[in-house]
Amino acid sequence: MRFGITDIQNAPAAAGMGFDYLEVNASAISKLSEADFEKERTRIQGCGLPAECANVLFHDIQLLADEGAARLEGTLRHTLGRLQKLGVQMVVFGSGGARRRPEGMPFAQAWCRLRDAAETIGRVAGEFGLQIAIEPLCRAETNMVNTVVEGAALASAVGLPNVWVLADSYHMFRDGEPLENLQAVGRLSHVHVALRDGRCYPTYAEGQLRLFMEGLHAIGYDGRVTIEAGTRDFAQEGPLALEVLRRL
Repeated sequence: MRFGITDIQNAPAAAGMGFDYLEVNASAISKLSEADFEKERTRIQGCGLPAECANVLFHDIQLLADEGAARLEGTLRHTLGRLQKLGVQMVVFGSGGARRRPEGMPFAQAWCRLRDAAETIGRVAGEFGLQIAIEPLCRAETNMVNTVVEGAALASAVGLPNVWVLADSYHMFRDGEPLENLQAVGRLSHVHVALRDGRCYPTYAEGQLRLFMEGLHAIGYDGRVTIEAGTRDFAQEGPLALEVLRRL
């Protein structure tokens, strides 16, 4: 497995610790002016870690609403074009607010709209040579696609080779999702990890995290694992977390 972080501020130190890549914030990059994007591009490409992944794909769009659906492709082309310039290969489709089912909308209608949005995302991403990882989120963050099985069902409904599902230990732990779902899905395109309590760096081998990592090994997962968590002292917690993850 290869291990990454999400905070560019800590990237130079992380490179020295042995981390493998950076996962950047797509929405933050999308909102920059052209001049500021070029400055950020220089900063990212000089931070010591390759920006292989991106998360937070959307920030101000409601995908299940008519207006959001109309804006989707233009928004994607702007954002994904910038991510491609950074060397990003994998883009996480989490963005719980963007995909939330509006009050009063029947689930079947919301599912069809989300499927159509995910198909557009995958199709446009494919034009840029990018992979899409659908991220199941806990129920506190969204009401659509809360489990790994639901994420795999959405990816299967889309039916594109560059669209699949990720597993996030924090969201699985938060909702009590059975780890057997990893076996049910059988394969993953990406992984996020954090401890449930405090959504912090995995600086010790918590029992749930151990079982989660065992589940990844059981399905033969050997891809990227991003620590998507907060840290109060990266200089201390970064090496500990990396050691724990490599050992599990």
